[in-house]
Amino acid sequence: MKRTAALMLAALTVALLAATCCVPASALDMSASTVNISSAADLIALAEYVNTHSENKNDYSATAGKTFVLTTDIDLNPGMDVTALKEGEKPVVWDGIRTFGGTFEGNSHTIKGLYNDGTFDYTTSDGAGLFRFVCGAVIRDLNVEKSYLKATQKCLGTVVGLIRTGGKTVIDNVHVNDVVLSAGGTFTGGIIGQVYTGKKNDLEAVVSNVSFNGVIKDGVKDKCDKQNAYGGLIGNVTIYPVLTITNATVSGYMHSGLCDIGIEIVKDPGKIVKERHCDRPQDSRYYCRRRNSRYHCARRVCRYNAASR
Repeated sequence: MKRTAALMLAALTVALLAATCCVPASALDMSASTVNISSAADLIALAEYVNTHSENKNDYSATAGKTFVLTTDIDLNPGMDVTALKEGEKPVVWDGIRTFGGTFEGNSHTIKGLYNDGTFDYTTSDGAGLFRFVCGAVIRDLNVEKSYLKATQKCLGTVVGLIRTGGKTVIDNVHVNDVVLSAGGTFTGGIIGQVYTGKKNDLEAVVSNVSFNGVIKDGVKDKCDKQNAYGGLIGNVTIYPVLTITNATVSGYMHSGLCDIGIEIVKDPGKIVKERHCDRPQDSRYYCRRRNSRYHCARRVCRYNAASR
C-alpha cells in the first residue's frame, strides 16, 4: 500500500514538473508604466501582448506612454546561427511587435537571433522587423546581431519596418551587426524599411548614432521599378516627413536589381559619404542611376551625395 502511494506521489510530482516546464518564464506586468524585458520569453510575451491587444496597424494604445527596459542580452535562438542554419535546426520564429508607440530603452544590451523566413503575418501589418509599425516612439541604446529576416511584402527593416504618420520618432544609438535581410517586396533598409506620411508637417523622425553591417539581398526581381528602393540605412522616405540623420555608417554587401538605392548612408552631410560596389557590372546603370542624377556610376561604384537630397 505504501509502495503504491509512493509511486502515485512520484507520478504526480513528475506531472507537475512537466506542466511547470511548459509555462513561459515570463511575468510581464503590462499594467505598469515601466516594463522590464529580462529574457527571451519576456520579449516574446511583449510581442504576443501587443499583437493581440492592437486592433490594427493604427492602434498604438498597447504601448503608448510606457517605457520598456531591456535589462540583459537576449538570444531568441541560443546555440544557433540563424544566418546559416544547419540541417535539422528549427529556430523560434519572430513575427515582430506589430505596433509600437512607447519608449524602448536598450541599455546597450543586445538582441540576437531574430529569425523569420518569410512568414510575417501581413493581414494586420505591412512592416516587418523587430518592430513592424512605429509611431511617436523612442528606440535607443540597442544592438541587434546575428539575425535573419525575410519579407514577402513591403517595408522590411531590422529594427523598424515602417515609421509612419503622426508624431516624432527617435532612433538613437542603435547598431545592427551581422544581419541578413532578404527582400521580397518594396522598401528594404538595414535599420528602417520606410519613413512614410502623406501629410505635410505630420511626421518627424530623428535618426542618430546608428550603424548597419550586414547583407541585403534582392529576393524578387531584377528590373528597374520606381516603386522599389533598398538602402543600407533606410529603404525609402516619402516627400513629406521631416527627417534628420546624423552620424550614421553602413558597411557590408547590398545586392539590388532595382533602380532606387534609397538612403544608403549619411555620415557628413554635403560630402560623398560612402561607396557601394555594384555586383553586376553589365547592369550597373540600374544600380546607380536615378532620374534626378543624385546617383552615378564610376568604375562600378555608386556614390550618394547627401547634400543633394
